Amino acid sequence: MKRLISRIFAAVSIVLAAVGCDKEENSVSGDGKIWDIAPVNLILRASEGGHDLFDLSYEGNIIDGVSVTYEGKDYKVEPDTKAWLAVFKGLQHYDFSEMHILVFGEFSGTKDYKDMTFVVNWPDGKKDVVVYNRTFKWGRNGDPVIKEQTSVNGKEGKMIIERNSFGSY
Repeated sequence: MKRLISRIFAAVSIVLAAVGCDKEENSVSGDGKIWDIAPVNLILRASEGGHDLFDLSYEGNIIDGVSVTYEGKDYKVEPDTKAWLAVFKGLQHYDFSEMHILVFGEFSGTKDYKDMTFVVNWPDGKKDVVVYNRTFKWGRNGDPVIKEQTSVNGKEGKMIIERNSFGSY
């Protein structure tokens, strides 16, 4: 009887594990590799005259003047929660001792995005338009296959925008 209960428990566990996994979100490939796909974020940096313009201790910081417009909604800077989950948080400020950045996201790293458009609104009235495309799939060998394309103001670019001096790029 004990052996029968153990076998039933094992069978139920296997069935629950199989139906509990979404094929698109599965991070274990057929060869036993485990993948942790990082979320997608737009990263902003700004400096002028050697000053980090996102440093809260700098009197001339511009954090309150920056926003990102995405799908018709404006996002202002929110405090850093320090959580590492692929959860959309809007626009957040991160302080990494020597570097201060604004991060807009997070978006799932295991999804496709077509013409995802962000408008970065700078306090001097200038705007940067970022268009992001991404395809994600699991390859035959079990490795992720990711193709990304980003344009900034109509030119090939990256999901990192860095203004080295205010008023120019």
